[in-house]
Amino acid sequence: MLEINNIKAKSTAILLSVIFIFLILLSVLIIFIRPIKETKLAANIQNVLDQKEEKRYQVGKTIDLQLPIAVSTSFFELTDSMNKGQENFALITRITGINGPMAVVFVGNDNSIEFSGIAGIANTQANPLEYGLTSTMIHHWKTVLSEAYKRGIEKWTKNHIFCI
Repeated sequence: MLEINNIKAKSTAILLSVIFIFLILLSVLIIFIRPIKETKLAANIQNVLDQKEEKRYQVGKTIDLQLPIAVSTSFFELTDSMNKGQENFALITRITGINGPMAVVFVGNDNSIEFSGIAGIANTQANPLEYGLTSTMIHHWKTVLSEAYKRGIEKWTKNHIFCI
């Protein structure tokens, strides 16, 4: 009886050790992969914006908004050579259209947000309707993303104290 309990305890300890090691490896992978993912997303946004208007925009650092929408949407700081005094942002998100999900790029500021193009295709400035994205879908996402950005920035500023 004691021998059976000892075997169960050993097998349980081994199983828990394997699970613990797996979780540590997974955590390390996530930590190392995140910067690579952000770099690739920023490059995709830059490609869309360069095809729209070359040398006008420069994609910057990631804006870390702690919102549920940030799981599938990445926000980035954006420098606009035509509006240097204004804080702008760019984002890439998945929109499910008639033909399935598409990665799209939007550019905005505190007042408005505009559709910029479809990422991951050769002609990022193609008519969105050709890829199953209607103007109603785009308008809906403009509203959702604009509100999410405002909520995220508001939440971020409440959680950070600025020192002068």
